[in-house]
Amino acid sequence: MMGRAPRALLTVRDLTAGRGCGRILSGLDLDVRRNEIVALVGPPGAGKTTVMEAVAGLIRSERGTVRLGDADLTRLPAERIVARGLAYVPADLCLFDGLTVAENLRLGARRPRPDLEPVLGLFPVLGGRLGRLAGSLPHGERRVCAMARAMMGGPRLLMIDDVSHGLAPKNVDEVMRYLGDIRASGTSVLLAEQEVETALSVADRAYVMAGGAVVASGTAGRMLTDPRIRSEYLGVL
Repeated sequence: MMGRAPRALLTVRDLTAGRGCGRILSGLDLDVRRNEIVALVGPPGAGKTTVMEAVAGLIRSERGTVRLGDADLTRLPAERIVARGLAYVPADLCLFDGLTVAENLRLGARRPRPDLEPVLGLFPVLGGRLGRLAGSLPHGERRVCAMARAMMGGPRLLMIDDVSHGLAPKNVDEVMRYLGDIRASGTSVLLAEQEVETALSVADRAYVMAGGAVVASGTAGRMLTDPRIRSEYLGVL
């Protein structure tokens, strides 16, 4: 007898959204299960960031539903979505450069006098940087700081947009390695990424997007080795 598939943590159904008068997503479905890393990959303009922003409540969807566990997030404002256990790290990071690393981390917590130690255990590189201004960090460490700040709220799901943005290949690999530790801590990850092979190498499953729609989905390994998907949608030969 086959086992039942793990219950989804994030469930997105028929999501239709855009910016201004332009529709970008139309009828998109996706799931993220508990203790899973899921990658959203595809060419620039495919709609990956729009998925993130719609799920996080930063843009309003025209149609569809978004659920995190038993909570319906569909019409909630962004701050209430965060309180339900979802954190989002955008590509532009949104760190407070004039504040220290420690101050940035504390801003990510949802309680006064937060304990930094659990998050520093996940991101030990920040332990020696707590007194430095966030704006003085190298770009790779700025991205780590943004991820750590998001984790300060104890999210059930962490969404990260374009980890590789502005990073050298060595730094991309270093930052990607943290995703496995985040999953091991009990937080699922939804990752939107331009560096296709890097993203698929750390993900459990993947959704391939083009033109605001999902055109293929499955295990990350299958997406990485399917020659048609690689050539037609991922630009990998």
